[in-house]
Amino acid sequence: MATQENPVVSQLKSYHRLFYRNEVINGLLFSALWITCLGSIFILIEYFAWLSSPLRGILFYFFLSASCVLFVANCFVPIVNWTKKVSHADLEWMAKKLGKFFDKVHQDELINILQLQREGSHKVNSPLLEAAITQKVRQLSGYKFVDFIDYTGHRKILYGLILLSAVLVFFDFLNPQYIRKPTLRIVNYTFQYTKALPFQFLILNKKLEAVAGEPFTIQLKLIGKNLPSDVYFTSQGSRLKMDREPEKNVFSLSLPPITSPQMFQFEAVEYFSDPQTIQIIYRPGIEKTTVSIEFPAYIHRPAEKLSQLLPLQIPEGSKVHWDISTNNVKKASIILGQKRTKIDFKKNLLVSAYEFSAQFFENSTYQIWVSNEHFESQKTSDFRIDVIKDEYPKIEAQVIEDTLYYRFLIFKGVANDDYGLNHVALKYQIRRDILLNIMTQAGFRRHPGEWWHFSLGDQMWTWQHNLENPSQTLIAKYGRINT
Repeated sequence: MATQENPVVSQLKSYHRLFYRNEVINGLLFSALWITCLGSIFILIEYFAWLSSPLRGILFYFFLSASCVLFVANCFVPIVNWTKKVSHADLEWMAKKLGKFFDKVHQDELINILQLQREGSHKVNSPLLEAAITQKVRQLSGYKFVDFIDYTGHRKILYGLILLSAVLVFFDFLNPQYIRKPTLRIVNYTFQYTKALPFQFLILNKKLEAVAGEPFTIQLKLIGKNLPSDVYFTSQGSRLKMDREPEKNVFSLSLPPITSPQMFQFEAVEYFSDPQTIQIIYRPGIEKTTVSIEFPAYIHRPAEKLSQLLPLQIPEGSKVHWDISTNNVKKASIILGQKRTKIDFKKNLLVSAYEFSAQFFENSTYQIWVSNEHFESQKTSDFRIDVIKDEYPKIEAQVIEDTLYYRFLIFKGVANDDYGLNHVALKYQIRRDILLNIMTQAGFRRHPGEWWHFSLGDQMWTWQHNLENPSQTLIAKYGRINT
């Protein structure tokens, strides 16, 4: 028997997968419709009955339990059948279901194909069996199984769900007292609600936002007639008496630092305000700072790193790199120099840090600013940047002459630099050739051993002349001359 799967079985498996996927969608929509209906009924009950806290708790948990039961009842089995591996029994059950959609003469063909294929799996190749299967497959080739999946059922449920949701949204838009307020009372069943208040609780705080880890003061004003003298702040099982302010009917309470959103109510003579929530906001902060300094190459000094913000004393031309890790920061900037130039840091997305670099040739200052959507600027202190100028080397030299024989000169002095000297050299140039040329043009001759000694017409001059002109010797005349 051939092991290759025939096209009818492939179609049947595809039909099985799509059928149960459709059943999952139907189950989800059906559950959502019934959950919405149940929620609407509970909202109507709370709106008209204004139930006590225990009864609202019963409604809330009954709603959660019923929602879970509806979901499991309508979706669990289809999800399991959709995701599990298809067995031969599943295919036979699906074949019987599909046979109802075929013509009467073909209703049993699909079952016969599966039975013949199962029988053939236990036998050696049988041409007759293969021919029978091939013939029945050919008879069913005109059917496309997925066309028999009914998609209209979940469309009707979807339309009903949309219609019911639109009605709820309409009435909530018309008046929040119809839908939103009863829903909040059921969800916040632990809070007390009064159907009609003889006075009004007016919160004076512009925003109910507390900075994380910092105390928060809440202020309240009572408006109406026959006002009570005491007001209490109730939250998470605690009941705190508020302080009465000198201003008429104003109360306040300083809360200890809180780190998470906190729901609360005001209570006065057994009347309760609607629940409110104190939200938490965070100050922008710098968690870690690294200041790297790259010194100019001419001072031969390795780079340095500082782990905190400090005043800097750096050589001229040094490059400073700031790298800061932050908490709850949307933007970081640095203020440089006396002109207070503000430059934004570049954000490093890989490590969630901010970076900035600058090279300094003059004295300056720096200050880092961080901000977020709640705080415009949190500043560090101002820090000085003192730049050490690179000055030219200083040389003080003194020349001492040989006043006896004028044969040599002595040079002495002091040489220093702000970053030290690696090498000191004396460069000189003796310009005796100028004197030699002038004296020679005038007829003088220089003494061989004394560059400053010239003569004319004496024995030295004659001797040098005769050496250079042996054919024209002269005799030096010295002493008294008779005329």
